[in-house]
Amino acid sequence: MPHSLENAPMMLIMRCLYKEPQRGTKIFEEIAPRSGLSYDNFSKLLAQLAEENLIENIEKNKSNGKAVYKLTRAGEKLLEKSAHKKYEHPCADERHAAC
Repeated sequence: MPHSLENAPMMLIMRCLYKEPQRGTKIFEEIAPRSGLSYDNFSKLLAQLAEENLIENIEKNKSNGKAVYKLTRAGEKLLEKSAHKKYEHPCADERHAAC
């Protein structure tokens, strides 16, 4: 399946992870107000990104079960390629405070 970063919430998730790994809940808190995304749909997007090998779950806290995600190298390359088409750094957009 081809990667589609035309999906704005998907792009927001990847931008949040560009600088450093983050907990899923933190990513959701950052993008939910701008995207209007429900937590269920957010979880589906995380699963889709992981299935496409663009992000990976690197840790599950045993005490609370919260996952930590990071961009894979393939995810970084795709995000950089997308930003290059627009001649900008992947986190150059001021609206994306999570970066």
